[in-house]
Amino acid sequence: MLYILTGDVQIGKTRWLQALVSDLEARGAICDGVIAPGVWREDETGGFDKLGIDNELLPTHEVVHFARRDDLARAEGTFDANAQSAKAMLRWHISDEAIRKVNAHFDALIQAAEVPQKLDASECARLHAGPAKRMLIVDELGRLELLRNEGLTSAMELLKRGSGERYECALLVARDMFDLPRRAEMRFAAAWGGSKRISPTDEAHDEIVARKLRVAAYARVSSSSEDQLNSYRVQNQYYSELISGNPDWEMVDIYADEGITGTSVEKRE
Repeated sequence: MLYILTGDVQIGKTRWLQALVSDLEARGAICDGVIAPGVWREDETGGFDKLGIDNELLPTHEVVHFARRDDLARAEGTFDANAQSAKAMLRWHISDEAIRKVNAHFDALIQAAEVPQKLDASECARLHAGPAKRMLIVDELGRLELLRNEGLTSAMELLKRGSGERYECALLVARDMFDLPRRAEMRFAAAWGGSKRISPTDEAHDEIVARKLRVAAYARVSSSSEDQLNSYRVQNQYYSELISGNPDWEMVDIYADEGITGTSVEKRE
């Protein structure tokens, strides 16, 4: 499922999204992608003035300073007339270097999706059980991406690939202007088995959080000897009880390094 978070400007979409990510992470889910909180300053009247936009890279929460209000960038001498955002005449000035940094993050996510990683024993001890599928979040796709095929091109590439072994659902932000939500649906919905437009409401939050987290575990088995098979059975029982004991989790499988699966202790052919 592809969720499209939409609506007018400054209705709390990013604050809603930050709360959603926090609640999902508290449940043991992993969110990949980016959220885009604003940079604000209190003015002399007690109101708040939006100065820029940061990009918070998920799941690490590393912050990239992404955009500056166009008039401020010009006054500060950081405006680049050759930047993609300048040529598109956006009200926010985004340096091409910032775009490259965020695209590099999505390139790494694409690579991770193409090469599934196996947890070692220490990672299993730390994670106990890893989410089999993650949620992809892209905040946001705007005119630069959906009208000009520029900007966060790597994010769009990952969205085009749809659901699979790594991602079961995704959420992208597209403002309700320039027909952006429909353009996003046309490009990406089919790859995710459909789409749903949502607003930053409690009902939408609860619907997403209520989705059961599909969980897999990895057991460390170095050989097919009887001792190792006994060790595997102990680990299998531990992870089965751990996952079944959490009402928010759904068991996918238990995997072992030697190719032993949770449904059989025989080696795969």
